[in-house]
Amino acid sequence: MARIAIGGFQHETNTFAPSPADYAAFEAGGGWPGVQYGEPLFGAVAGANIPAAGAIDALRAAGHQLVGTAWAAASPSAQVTADAYERIAGELVKRLRDALPVDGVYLDLHGAMVSERFDDGEGELLRRVREAVGPRRWWRASICTAISRAPCSRAPTPSSPTAPTRTSTWPKRVRAPRACWTACCAAVRASRAPGAASST
Repeated sequence: MARIAIGGFQHETNTFAPSPADYAAFEAGGGWPGVQYGEPLFGAVAGANIPAAGAIDALRAAGHQLVGTAWAAASPSAQVTADAYERIAGELVKRLRDALPVDGVYLDLHGAMVSERFDDGEGELLRRVREAVGPRRWWRASICTAISRAPCSRAPTPSSPTAPTRTSTWPKRVRAPRACWTACCAAVRASRAPGAASST
């Protein structure tokens, strides 16, 4: 059984839009679950047609222990304000650090986030996550509709965290299950790897 941290931070940024995404926009959610921290995120995303919901169901069914960090999403708009970005990303990484050691990290991201400070919002978040967990932990980020079709043998592992993957846009009804299948394969591999439960 692997211990896996779960989180998500989604925003589709249109830099030409007139209104930025402030923290209140993430509290409202705009059609998605509003901002949640820790264990409440599991109940908030349950049953939603998003990759995180499918990943959580599959990972739990496989017997893995899940730790909630942060979940947030807002309606498409202009840039994410610096305040909103730092509050959400900061809390996600803080809770991740508090949960260490973990065997892996699953993040549900959009892929088009721009904040007032970072042109690549997801890239900056992933940099912080990698810094927090260290180089020997696998992690999986589902990015919008670009869902991995890699077979289990090519899923990222602690010894091969950047294994090549192919991507495709799957029909809406199968995106979440396909994403969680890949995450589950990676989790199983991580749990079987020598020293997977160590804190190094």
